[in-house]
Amino acid sequence: MKICIVVPTERYLSNAGARIRYQRLRAPLFAAGHEVSVLPIDAFKDLDHDVYLFSKCYEATSQLIARMAARAGKIVGVDLFDDYFSQHDNGQTRRFRSWLEEFLPNADFVLCSTPTFIDIVRDYAPQLPVHVMGDSFDTFDIEKLRRLLNAKHSDLWATRTLRVAWYGRGDNALFPVGLADLAAFGPHLSSLQNLGFTVRLEIMTNSQAMTADALASLAAIPVPFELHEWSEAEEEALLSRSHVVFLPVSAQSFSVAKSLNRCITAFSFGCQILSVGYPLYEVFDTIIYRDVSTLGDDLERKQPRLRLETLKALEHLLHLHADPVAGANNLSAFLNTVASVKMTKPQEPSKVDSTILFLHGIGSTGLIHKFVRRQKGLSVSSPFTAMSLNYDVRFEWSDECTGLNILLSKRARALLSDAFRQMSTEHGSINDIPFYKITQEAIPELSLNVAFLGKSTSASGKYAAYQDVMKVMNTVVGKLFPDSDCFVSELSRTAHRAAIDNVVEPFGLQ
Repeated sequence: MKICIVVPTERYLSNAGARIRYQRLRAPLFAAGHEVSVLPIDAFKDLDHDVYLFSKCYEATSQLIARMAARAGKIVGVDLFDDYFSQHDNGQTRRFRSWLEEFLPNADFVLCSTPTFIDIVRDYAPQLPVHVMGDSFDTFDIEKLRRLLNAKHSDLWATRTLRVAWYGRGDNALFPVGLADLAAFGPHLSSLQNLGFTVRLEIMTNSQAMTADALASLAAIPVPFELHEWSEAEEEALLSRSHVVFLPVSAQSFSVAKSLNRCITAFSFGCQILSVGYPLYEVFDTIIYRDVSTLGDDLERKQPRLRLETLKALEHLLHLHADPVAGANNLSAFLNTVASVKMTKPQEPSKVDSTILFLHGIGSTGLIHKFVRRQKGLSVSSPFTAMSLNYDVRFEWSDECTGLNILLSKRARALLSDAFRQMSTEHGSINDIPFYKITQEAIPELSLNVAFLGKSTSASGKYAAYQDVMKVMNTVVGKLFPDSDCFVSELSRTAHRAAIDNVVEPFGLQ
């Protein structure tokens, strides 16, 4: 099979998650008979792959490509390895839940990184096949590990300096993770000071996480520490010189669904693992430490859990839970099963003549506008759209602010039925493009009681009217372009937070 992994941006390819999760599987998947390519979503052109797997593309363009791929008989999947979907009482994650609800009807399977995700997926699509594929190790070189352990243990016993590392992404826009966990669990390290070792903590994270508040919170850590900016090379150097990696994990839903990759990576550099809090790494419990006192006792006896005599046990555990060849083979078998099932199902008739419409909300982007235009679709602006682009359809407040008017380009007007075309009148040019107007008198649904909001520039005013206006837009474009496929492009967390789950339905996507 030709497998295309669709990712949000070119830059995303250098992220640790993408490197660890996908690049390590390319060679074993190729050996299993599959060709894997990774494609930024903005570079999408043709449906020339057999499988399309979407990774962190939480935007309307991914819904469009998934629908196109499904109608073309392709296998469509989504890879969920960050839990933005189980927090149903969290308004800030609403846009992710809405996106998943709209995406899954076009999906044939879900890929996830931990078993925790199975129940999450079942809440959205009980019958959809789910495959758990954990992150893989890069290589397992037991001789290299022997050399590393010999050198590290010799250094530790000789200098009595215990080098502890914490590394990883230090922030998240929605959840307190990373440096917040380190600060919260930092007091666990105080016992290390009483073991007779000089403790040195090194923290390596992304520069964006190093805010004034985050740095102030680290002051509570009871051991001396140094702070470094993350890079792949610096991470490797840090783990090469560290004796212990400290991996605290909070019990929030986002954290308990994380993969094992940081622990696996630390093992490959001969580091002891101290993980407190939620038992995320419990499959390695015979090798890692869950409390400082046990670690201290073992160090005093010069019998740490990861040592020459336990390397074979570690090798067995890694091959059981993080072997790239086994992971690729299991994924290959799963995809073959999905393909077989798909062949037996009747395919949805392709809507060859359907028009693609993208309704731009508060948080849309110019890249999405350009994408829909490349797909010969109609780009539709709302009264809240801040971008000044050549939209095909524009919804604007009426002069009296009692509702909406519609402006249509000549191209959009040509797609209307004769009845609606006769309702349109010449409006004038916008960016040298002739436009036509349909008023709320012609289409009653355009009338809204928004007189107090129409010309408001305040964010609160916009959000108060936002949900009603987007619903009206969706209804009206459905009448104007009845054979259309309509998508809402919305990336604003604040706008989604304005929609309360038990009061307002998700955006009316078809």
